[in-house]
Amino acid sequence: MWGRSWPGLAGEAEVGFGGGLMQPVNWGVFRDEGVLLAALITMLVVDLVRPRGSASPAGWILLAGSLLSLCANLASPVSNAVVWNGTYVVDPLSRFFKTVFLLSLALVTLSALRFMKNNPARGEFYFFMGASTLGMMLLAGAGELISLFVALELTSISLYLMASLEKGETSSQEAGLKYLLIGAFSTALFLFGVSFLYAVCGSTKLTDIHVAASAHLHDPLLLFGLIFVLAGMGFKIAVVPFHMWAPDVYQGGPTPMVAFASVASKT
Repeated sequence: MWGRSWPGLAGEAEVGFGGGLMQPVNWGVFRDEGVLLAALITMLVVDLVRPRGSASPAGWILLAGSLLSLCANLASPVSNAVVWNGTYVVDPLSRFFKTVFLLSLALVTLSALRFMKNNPARGEFYFFMGASTLGMMLLAGAGELISLFVALELTSISLYLMASLEKGETSSQEAGLKYLLIGAFSTALFLFGVSFLYAVCGSTKLTDIHVAASAHLHDPLLLFGLIFVLAGMGFKIAVVPFHMWAPDVYQGGPTPMVAFASVASKT
């Protein structure tokens, strides 16, 4: 039933549905993500209307958006909140990781301004890097497996595209293709594991899975589900022995993308 509280969050702001009626949503919970999303939309609009042949300001817009989003995160009055019956959670841990992601984005964007200066795809590069960071921020607050999967794919697909943006370089195209194929395989493993966990626990919410799993410790489906989910995540973050794609992608991808993917996505 909508409106249940999230265990362990003292003083949380519960928002969502209750008693079959729509409850007002405190959209301030998404203030950090909203600022970054506004920067991404601004980048698209500016690149669309700017005169042909003029320099793209996408990098500076993304840098400003990342810093503003970081300030919004640090100054946010919401310390604990649960949105839509646990689909999204704001707590000190998620806010800490958002800070790490936004700092990584700001530093990599700053270092990429000169590196991508003469690259015709620099606008797309900055957009995909911002979109990937947005996915990471949503991932940090995901409270159930479906929202976690959507955020993970937003993060991953943006990285696949960033890896292949050096259109004149065969190594970049190869890196992007390998990253895409391995990423698709890891996504299949992750979803396969999620289906097993749902079959055993009857829910995709992490808190419900935690409670139900303790009652099914000896169920082989639970073990298989955990193995597949961990294997899928292992491919995403290049954990041994699921790291075979990393050398090719890191060698062939643009340097700022490698710096971003090797720090933020692993975090």
